[in-house]
Amino acid sequence: MLKNNKTNENRKWDHLKLIYEQGMQSKKNWMDDVILHPDAIPFVDYHDASTSCMLFGERFAAPFLVAAMTGGHPRAKQINEILAMACSKKGVPMGLGSQRVGVEDEELIQTYRVARDVSPDLFLLGNIGMSQLVSAGNPITLARECVDMIDANGLVIHFNKLQELIQPEGDRVFATIMEIVSAVKDDLPVPVILKEVGMGFSERDSRTLNAGSVDAIDIGGFGGTNFSLVEAGRITNDNYPYSRNPGNIFQDCGTPTPISIYFMRKNSDLPIIATGGIRTGLDVVKTICIGASMAGIAYPFLLSAMDDLKEGNGYLSRTERQIDTLIHEIRITMVLLNARSIDELDSTCIHFTGDLSHWVD
Repeated sequence: MLKNNKTNENRKWDHLKLIYEQGMQSKKNWMDDVILHPDAIPFVDYHDASTSCMLFGERFAAPFLVAAMTGGHPRAKQINEILAMACSKKGVPMGLGSQRVGVEDEELIQTYRVARDVSPDLFLLGNIGMSQLVSAGNPITLARECVDMIDANGLVIHFNKLQELIQPEGDRVFATIMEIVSAVKDDLPVPVILKEVGMGFSERDSRTLNAGSVDAIDIGGFGGTNFSLVEAGRITNDNYPYSRNPGNIFQDCGTPTPISIYFMRKNSDLPIIATGGIRTGLDVVKTICIGASMAGIAYPFLLSAMDDLKEGNGYLSRTERQIDTLIHEIRITMVLLNARSIDELDSTCIHFTGDLSHWVD
């Protein structure tokens, strides 16, 4: 077990509360600069457009997952329960937030485990941070513990260098992580996914990552929930020794989501999960046209789950409706592009405009 640290548990709720109450979104959603090329002449009817997709050898009802959000705080248990029940019912995968706190404190394991307990058939991704693996005495044992804790179908290793550097209590040592990732991938019987949390993977990153290094990349691009702003909101003059708040200084630092997808697809054959400002079914289709295998969506589901939680008694209406709405929007977009299947979506269906156009060759 890692050393118990109450600060980590409280930080989990701080993050959720700040995002739910204040948004903490980037100034610009770069998905708006990806322009669709719809066809006026129809060859596909609405009900002939299939939204199902394959990833990791599994078939899902739609090409998106409910991306990693929470766990590790008593109130997070109910949120994960709501999300897991809705995802299981609708046939979409789900990711959990960092399991660090569950490893530190056995009493909080159920805040993660609840997702598996309410939905044994759910495709569920575990989650641990790069810093925790680097600092662990035995990182492979830690990775196994995260998988076993929830009977995970895959393990996300989240990369959050900027966030750690901004946090007053953040970790500062992580340079050996890729060696550890390779060892973890070789050991685990489930897929290993590298995930950024809002800064995105750069073009240099895309040249480093290849099919032998991990099983998939969640690009976590710049343009959605902004953890520089989230951490800036946690810093006060009382607990910070410097004259400026780095969360404000670095809030516009990152590779936009569409560009991170573009670089990764250009330089790597790895499956790509596209997170970072994905808000609608139209956005989901845009990411697939650029080169993603699937999109990941967190912020809209945090809002719906928190609202369902307020209703109480296992109320899932808003979260289920959010999933249905996304699928409906995906199907509309597919019909506009005369695509009967997700596999028929490609780069000819979109183009980059505005500032995005300056990033590509």
